[in-house]
Order: sequence, then C-alpha cells, then structure tokens
Amino acid sequence: MASYRQPTTTDSTAFWWCNSSSWVAWVAEAGSNDKKRRNAALLKLRKYHKTGLIMETNEGVRAAVPCSVCARPGALGRECWVQTGADEACAYCRQNNKPACTALEHAPQIAPPPPPPPPLPPAAPVIDVQELAVAAAAAAKEVVEQALAASAEKSAGLEAKVAELDRRLQREISNGEKVREAFAVFKEETRRRLAALDGGKGGKQ
Repeated sequence: MASYRQPTTTDSTAFWWCNSSSWVAWVAEAGSNDKKRRNAALLKLRKYHKTGLIMETNEGVRAAVPCSVCARPGALGRECWVQTGADEACAYCRQNNKPACTALEHAPQIAPPPPPPPPLPPAAPVIDVQELAVAAAAAAKEVVEQALAASAEKSAGLEAKVAELDRRLQREISNGEKVREAFAVFKEETRRRLAALDGGKGGKQ
C-alpha cells in the first residue's frame, strides 16, 4: 500500500483536521479483503493526505484568485489554497467534493492594449475650382488670339500681293478691251475673296 501522510493540525475546526483514531482505522481498512471497504478507506486517506500537503507544506500556495466557495461570506475568513503548479481544485473544494472550483494559482494576465491605429494618409490638396476656371478661360483666349493674328497676317500678305500684281498689270497691259475686262474680273474676284475673308475674321471676334 502506498504511504500516506496524516495532517498534523491540532485545530479540530480546520476542514483538513483528522483525529488519530479515524486515521488508524482507515489504514487498517485499506488492507481489508473487502473491496468496497478497502476502496472507501483509500479514498479518505488520499483526500486527507493531499489536503494536508496543500495546507501544511510548501506543496500548497495561497490562490491568487480565490474560488467562489472560499470567497463567499459564509467562509468565515477561510483562505483558499491550491496545489503548486497543478490546475486542480483548491484544498477545501477537494476535501468537500465541491465541483467546478474556480480558484487560480496565478492572477490572470491582462491583455496588452491594442497597437495604435496606423497614421492617416496625407490629406489630398484642396482644388480651387474657380482658379482652374480662370486659368482655362485665359488659355482659351490665348488660342483664339493666336488664330486671329495668324489670319490677319495671311490677309495682309494677300492684299500686298494683289497690290503688286495690280501695279505690274498697269504697266504691262495693252489697250485691248479684253485685257481690261479680264483684269476687272480678276480684281472683282479678288475683292470678293478679301471681303469673304474679312467677314470670317469678324465672325471669330
């Protein structure tokens, strides 16, 4: 039979206290041929052995978080002790067959705070709609002015050529009627084209 340690407390009010006569009787019954009596005696020996170790030796430690049974008002100041390094019920709940003991040897760790959120992206530049409209109008005006200047330059060049041709014809033409008529027709056609060109300039302005 395994060796069991009898609790040494002399305080009869301690929940793990066991009188010597009961302990001796359980030891005797643990060697009985009666299986039922033997198992009942072994159960009591194991229970008081383990509870005594927790409450009286360095195999026990005060629970960082007492269980709900030991923390209730009716516990009368009872301390909640658990076995060191074991995730089991406290000594009192083990001794009294209390289910679902909530004692913890170590206080639960507090979760670290979440990391700060990532920085916001830089704000998009503010677009001045009115400023864009003014710039677009100025660009359009410049294009129109360039087109008109090019048109005026072409018109002046054409007028200069007509004047030069007129001077040359005046010097070279004969008195023939047909030549005069042909020149008159040419001059009229030229004036019509110039008038049409000037009209086009006026429409653009």
